[in-house]
Amino acid sequence: KQAFVRVKRLGGVDGQSLKLGRMEFVDGTEVSPKHATLAALKRDRIAHRLLGHFGFTHVGRSLDGALYAIDRPALNVTVLGARPTQGVFQVDGWGELSVNVFYGAVTGQVTGADGAGEWRVFGLAYRDGRDAVVRTDNRALAIRRADVEPIDIGTIGGHYLHAAKTAAGTLDVLMWGAAQTGSWGQLEHRAGAFAAEAEWQPP
Repeated sequence: KQAFVRVKRLGGVDGQSLKLGRMEFVDGTEVSPKHATLAALKRDRIAHRLLGHFGFTHVGRSLDGALYAIDRPALNVTVLGARPTQGVFQVDGWGELSVNVFYGAVTGQVTGADGAGEWRVFGLAYRDGRDAVVRTDNRALAIRRADVEPIDIGTIGGHYLHAAKTAAGTLDVLMWGAAQTGSWGQLEHRAGAFAAEAEWQPP
């Protein structure tokens, strides 16, 4: 499931680390905000949107690769290069998939007298070279079976969270968005997603 070596204070620099081996990784969890409301929003509404460990299944999924991070009180930089394991519903989940994943994110903390906030900018490159897997789209089955071109998708996006304490209670907002481009086998791929939420917590 997990077997890795982690080097802390890489190069003698505080907060700089390198992890090598088999590991679990969830995008959006690079930093856990100290503010309880932001931490809950991040855990429940931001994490797992693009990369996750499939924790809802009995096997889950790990990644084989390298994870570099430099962590400062107000800023975090994370870079990942890995290949996912089969896992999920396959009990013999040791083997790797013919998939390459590259992820990078910069996360910053915002503090103020009335509350706290967090922003993140991320990029994700995904290449799926499994030619034996039939593509899932709306083309005829014969056409999809004949399409053995790789899936190459690039994603850029970000999120912003903010919680403000007022006399009427805590107000918080969440914004998350991503845009994708690339190829889905022989098809051109364009996609986007956006989420926005606002909440009020009475005292």
